[in-house]
Amino acid sequence: MADISNSQKALIAVVVVVIVLFVLAIANQQRSGEGNASEQPSGLVGAVGRLVGDPAAVDRAELSSACLQPDGRLVFRGSCTLRVAPSNDRLRTVRLRPRASITVSTTVPEDDIEVERDVDANAEVTIAVDRDGAAIVLNCRAATCPVELVTEQ
Repeated sequence: MADISNSQKALIAVVVVVIVLFVLAIANQQRSGEGNASEQPSGLVGAVGRLVGDPAAVDRAELSSACLQPDGRLVFRGSCTLRVAPSNDRLRTVRLRPRASITVSTTVPEDDIEVERDVDANAEVTIAVDRDGAAIVLNCRAATCPVELVTEQ
């Protein structure tokens, strides 16, 4: 029987490592096929997310709109555009609670893709905004739409 060369030993070691990693990956698929965007991530991704924390809320002073009332509510008929000023923060959030059904349209953070979501009355919606700021378009699906800015408490 011939001796095994160093390059053949290295190849065998790489194959063994790949097999071990494959077996470990298969063994750790306890949540495979159960994707749910409303759940918090688990494992390493979840741990890092908990360590870093949630994005900061947009400061009230960074918001402007023709329908923004002094008490911090948005009140409008038809549509209203809520503008979020640029910031040094990479990611921030705006939380809204409409008292009537609305449709919210904006761009995905750090991308130019437009997204739209229907929001029922009294449901809370969180909108992510990147450092460039954003224009959040609210379309009223009722006669008048009062919308609360949800702040951290």
